[in-house]
Amino acid sequence: MDPLPARAEVAIVGGGVAGLATAWALAARGVGDVVVLEREAAVASQASGRNAAMCRALAEDDAWTEVTAEGAAFLRAPPPGFARRPLVDGRGAVLLAGEAAVDVLRARALRFALRHEVVTAADVAARWPGLEVARGGLWFPDDGVIDLGVLVESYAVAARAGGVRIVTGAEVMAVVPDDGRGGGGGGVVVHTPHGALDARQLVVAAGAWSDEVAARAHVAGVGLVSRRRHIVALHANAADAPIVWDVDGDEWYVRPAGPEVWASACDSDVVGAGVVDARTSAEAEVRERLPRSLARAPLARVWACQRTFAAGAPLVARDVASPWLVRVVGLGGHGVTASAAIGRAAAAVVSSQVR
Repeated sequence: MDPLPARAEVAIVGGGVAGLATAWALAARGVGDVVVLEREAAVASQASGRNAAMCRALAEDDAWTEVTAEGAAFLRAPPPGFARRPLVDGRGAVLLAGEAAVDVLRARALRFALRHEVVTAADVAARWPGLEVARGGLWFPDDGVIDLGVLVESYAVAARAGGVRIVTGAEVMAVVPDDGRGGGGGGVVVHTPHGALDARQLVVAAGAWSDEVAARAHVAGVGLVSRRRHIVALHANAADAPIVWDVDGDEWYVRPAGPEVWASACDSDVVGAGVVDARTSAEAEVRERLPRSLARAPLARVWACQRTFAAGAPLVARDVASPWLVRVVGLGGHGVTASAAIGRAAAAVVSSQVR
């Protein structure tokens, strides 16, 4: 853990991929007087560390695909020296869909210049032997599984190299606006268990807790909605098979994970911040949707992750009424894939008011 300084140009609340990517992007712009405040004992231990870590460039609409396509391109080809090994394994992904939905997906893929091809159910079976699917869809050869640990490490290392400090165990207990009369020059004073930090700008990238952090600064929230999704790990070795995701109708996905296959019924329960206890019905819901060969596989474990949504696309913006506050919220389950794009967008907003 880095020590908490008395002052910084920018304080970022949240050490998940959104906060770390913002810190990295600020450092890349030459803004290194930045402190990341993470409540937990380690960074990326909440939603950023509990997800299925899939790089899927094509998202559900154009607004999301704009950031996921940019983020996926970064993950496939990061700057030289950024990561100690490849960030995406390049196994590819198949999005299963009916004919009408395939046409819509293909048009979006063409708009964002994403490599793809139409595949049949037989093509899918050839790529994943024994996986019985009733229809084809689109094949995206550049998608794959993200090495989440290396990505988090790389953002943190690059940010620190640019001067950023990362303080863990640093819950934000209160935020007090500083009008400058106390010698702080405007901005806010952030109170943590390690002491107080005087910062000119506060970036809230705390996922499901972001509205709560804003409330501690006496700023209205933006109505974030948190949703729980379950992942079921099955004992089934799919080797180098691709990700397969049925996006049309009753959604489900499967992705190889070494000696396991991770599967989800893409459930989306509205829950409170931090609610990731697994429902007892989750396993049965997943097995009901999976192809038979996987539905019979023995259970390894079940866990839940949390995705947070703002209205529409992700919200990366300065608060009009409290201009010292910048929100980086509502990443809707796309945060890992889109992290570089989100971080760059946030850094552009923040750096516009750096002295």
